[in-house]
Amino acid sequence: DGVGLIRKEVLKELVKEITFGPQYKDDVTAIQIRYGGAKGVLMGWNFTKLTDPCCHGYDVCLRPSMVKFKAPYDELEVVNVSNKIPYFLNRNVILLGSHHSISDETFLEIQ
Repeated sequence: DGVGLIRKEVLKELVKEITFGPQYKDDVTAIQIRYGGAKGVLMGWNFTKLTDPCCHGYDVCLRPSMVKFKAPYDELEVVNVSNKIPYFLNRNVILLGSHHSISDETFLEIQ
């Protein structure tokens, strides 16, 4: 469906109003949404760092692939929120990092 953008400040305010999701609302970086005839995921983003001016002046920026049909309503429905999950270094991640010049010492420090 696509991944759009939502201004970080708006995401933080929106997440405060949600009754479900993680205990620590500051950990939310993405939300799964339905908005009129659009659906997909919105990632929190700092819009001032965007080089493409298409999102300037907006709080939400949808990708064309997210819009399935035109709808006469514009209610934002939050379907799900992101959660922190534990991350583990595995062989594939280490090999990929090594291939891109990340030193073995770096992997040993974060192990």
